Amino acid sequence: MTRSMEIEARLNEITGEIEKKGDYITTEEITAFETEVAALTEERERIVVAAEQRQKLLESIAEKFSTNRKHIRKLMSAKISLDRRE
Repeated sequence: MTRSMEIEARLNEITGEIEKKGDYITTEEITAFETEVAALTEERERIVVAAEQRQKLLESIAEKFSTNRKHIRKLMSAKISLDRRE
């Protein structure tokens, strides 16, 4: 189970606990849940941002690799053409 999945599971647990307690939930419990939900939400956001950054980096690497391969092919073609002239 990934950390994102663990966060989603805990948020669902909290929702269930709040619904189960209903009117019997105390102010202290609500405050504790609010604090935990805020922390979990922030952590999930950091995970999403990191995943987006990782994806952009991978795309950048793939693009540069593709561009370099094209450049090398052009150079190789030019060298072959020059070699044929000799």
